[in-house]
Amino acid sequence: MKLICWLAVCLLLPGVTAASVRDYWPTDGWRTAAPEAQGMDAARLATIPDFLTQNRMDTATYSVLVARGGYLVYEAYFNGYQPADTDQVRSVTKSVTSALVGIALERGDLPEIDVRVADVFPQIFANGANADKYDLSLRHLLLMRSGLEWNDGDALSLNNRADQMQRILNLPLLHPPGQTWNYSTADSHLISGVFQTLTGRSLRDYADEYLFAPLGMTPGDWNTDYQGYNMGGMGLALSPRDMAKFGYLYLNNGVWAGQAVVPADWVALTTAPQDATVNWYGYQWWRVLDDAGREKYPLFAARGYAGDNIFVYPALDLVIVTKTKWRVVGRAADRQSGIMQRLVDEVILPAVLDAG
Repeated sequence: MKLICWLAVCLLLPGVTAASVRDYWPTDGWRTAAPEAQGMDAARLATIPDFLTQNRMDTATYSVLVARGGYLVYEAYFNGYQPADTDQVRSVTKSVTSALVGIALERGDLPEIDVRVADVFPQIFANGANADKYDLSLRHLLLMRSGLEWNDGDALSLNNRADQMQRILNLPLLHPPGQTWNYSTADSHLISGVFQTLTGRSLRDYADEYLFAPLGMTPGDWNTDYQGYNMGGMGLALSPRDMAKFGYLYLNNGVWAGQAVVPADWVALTTAPQDATVNWYGYQWWRVLDDAGREKYPLFAARGYAGDNIFVYPALDLVIVTKTKWRVVGRAADRQSGIMQRLVDEVILPAVLDAG
């Protein structure tokens, strides 16, 4: 992959034009603007707290941010949460992990996307062990097509004392690698093991230098397992403003302040639907579809448990962040996620005045 200069990004990539050249970058902090100055309806945005109250989400929400044209046009905090506060963003972590893989591939710190896991952890495949998984690759993990038997309700078990790389790779293989999609935080955690083993650096250490520092992000902790691997699919703590920065980086095709932080072709590959049969997911990024399997506006999203979201709408030059209390279980978590999606669809998107 070749780095693409900012001008080329502006002129060549879908949804981006020369008019998209930014008048500032929020490295040192977000600037604010009146909603109308960025083509949004202030009165409609002002109904966000009422929507949360009416849907019994007022006590479960920490923050809602809306950034358009590179400016915060709406920012609200609830339940004592503050702009600099960080909290785990759960599976939003997966999209950050994906970004780091793209950066490392571009820099040559990872050899190739199709590197086989068996070549990374030969001790787990010694003497014919796990021979049915010999073709499992980093690409399969990014696509969540490992074929391994996994129920993501067991995700928290990745925090226990077992050697997680050994444990995950010893799981039964239900499908040939690459054949079948299954949402799996275990796949994402294997990515972390592959990444650290091949680069010699943890996800967090690498991110601090090549992702967080260029964007001016100041994350909280990033949890590790007992072998010292950062959790590849959960456990990163971010502030809402830093969530918005990460979304804004991807809105700008991986470019930040004239620097290609994430290769533009990696952004395009990983945020696109996999194929016609899996059109709701890319490489650790979601596509958000309606009940009929359609998108009103093209978008991709980093999505976390119970309503933590970074929604990116390239055609609208729009990033939306929702941050909730994630320490809930079962139906409560699903309910929170659904209400945050409704907030976007029923309140925030209709506030875009020039959507066409």
